[in-house]
Amino acid sequence: MALAHRLLIGLALALAAPVPAQQAVVVPEPPLPGIELISLSPDGTKFAAVISTDKQSQIQIRRVRGRGLVTASTAPRGGVRALTWAGPNHMIATVATSAGTFAVDGGRRDWSMLLDYDLGERRWTRLLDHDDDAMSVVSGPPTPITVDGRLMLAVPGFALDGNHGVSTLFRINLESNFVSKIEAGNRRTVAWLVDGEGRAVARGDFDSDKDEWSLWLHPDRQGWARSRQDFVADVPPGLIGLSRDSRSIVVAQDNRRGGRDVRLIAIADGTTAPPATLPGFDSPAIDPGCQCLVATAPAGSAELRFFDDRDQKIWSSIVQAFPGERIGFAGWSRDHQTIIITVNGAVHGDVYYVIDRRAKTADLLAGHAATP
Repeated sequence: MALAHRLLIGLALALAAPVPAQQAVVVPEPPLPGIELISLSPDGTKFAAVISTDKQSQIQIRRVRGRGLVTASTAPRGGVRALTWAGPNHMIATVATSAGTFAVDGGRRDWSMLLDYDLGERRWTRLLDHDDDAMSVVSGPPTPITVDGRLMLAVPGFALDGNHGVSTLFRINLESNFVSKIEAGNRRTVAWLVDGEGRAVARGDFDSDKDEWSLWLHPDRQGWARSRQDFVADVPPGLIGLSRDSRSIVVAQDNRRGGRDVRLIAIADGTTAPPATLPGFDSPAIDPGCQCLVATAPAGSAELRFFDDRDQKIWSSIVQAFPGERIGFAGWSRDHQTIIITVNGAVHGDVYYVIDRRAKTADLLAGHAATP
């Protein structure tokens, strides 16, 4: 079945934009055990994944070609919340921790810590550790940013104000591990969104006593302005990423139909576009390179629609190679030549495939790990 799809995907991709490459006979690699999370490096040569069996879970970094193992470390089952590449040589794991013992407003928080694997030094480092200005926990995964030509991370962390932790956006230099403050929130701040230069462009505040969520925007380095104020019964909306042109933010909220409503809100003036609806089984398709929304699904449809015509042509060719099955976007390289997808259906079950557009192949990577 895997070999048949290697041939089928080759025919399908040949109909998409041609990619000059020497053709070679490639022997399919055996699939890995179940995957909980996966993240492709920006250059498309490596992937990081949480690999799980009945006995253990590991964070593994492997090469795409040949599946060669770079490193493997034991991980808590279900405890790794995100895998984020910062350039080709740093992979950041966001791992659950119970270390958050200080008081915060804004409702229930999930605490995490950040671990950086440096592929050059071949070692793990805990970030925000023993820093005078920042607590050791974060409220979400980091965002890779470029400041003065240097690769850094924007991190939603906490600064201590008396006995209270105040949500604060920090910048981490991955070369020196030096930590600096970008923006300070307040005791109700629950979410941040930054642009590619590390400038805070939006934040979300949630008053758990009133079930009141507020969106604040930060246009053109001016002061913060409240854009909207909503009452929510349970989980506040999430700040997902930026639009393709980086002029709007993407806000997603669960709806009563089991899906998610996604809205684009202009940073400059808070103008809100009509919502698109994503099916409940999927998440918004976010390009990790620009942290921007690249595709949505029309209401009532499970098929992603990409905004860029070239991306849509590539995606349509992939969907055609798996007729009758549900295809999800799991990431791509910066040049869009290597793509990781999810396939769910009666033929293949629930699996991951890696698409190599240069070789015009699709290889079975692994199945989904069972939920712990």
